[in-house]
Amino acid sequence: MELDDSYGNRSVTITKDLPAGLTCVRLCEWTDQPCGLYVEMNEDRITNHLDNWHGIGARQKVTCKVQGCTDTSAIGHIGRHIATVHYSTTCQCFYCDTLWSRSDAVTRHQKTCTSFKSAKREAARARRKFKRQTKKVLTGYIVPARDAA
Repeated sequence: MELDDSYGNRSVTITKDLPAGLTCVRLCEWTDQPCGLYVEMNEDRITNHLDNWHGIGARQKVTCKVQGCTDTSAIGHIGRHIATVHYSTTCQCFYCDTLWSRSDAVTRHQKTCTSFKSAKREAARARRKFKRQTKKVLTGYIVPARDAA
C-alpha cells in the first residue's frame, strides 16, 4: 500500500470505526529487509505483508525484527504481536473507557466491569436488546482505502 503524499505527517489516534473508504496505516518497521511500505493496522494484513514482502512463511517460528524487540512468535501470532506491541493497537471498554491490549482481554474485563453490568441491567429494564461493545484504538495515518492484497 502506498501512502498518498497529500496527507502529510498527520498521525492520529482513533477510537471509532472509520467511515467506509478509509483505513489506518503505519510504516512497516521490519528491520532486516526494510520495504518502505505502509501496512494496514490489522493483524491479518500485517501477517500477509510479512509473508508477501519479507518471506515469513506460514507455520514458521520467527523472531520479531522490529528494532529492539527479541520476541519469538509463531507466524500466526506475529501480526497480533506487531499490532498490539509495536503499533499501539489497543482495545477500550465501551462502558468504562479502560484500555486493554486485545479484545479478548476487554471481554474478560467486562465480566467484572460495574459500568458494563449497569448498562446491561438498564437495557433489560427498558426491554432493549443489549450488545456487548468494544472500541478499537488505532494510532496511524488515516488514508483512503485501496485494495491491497
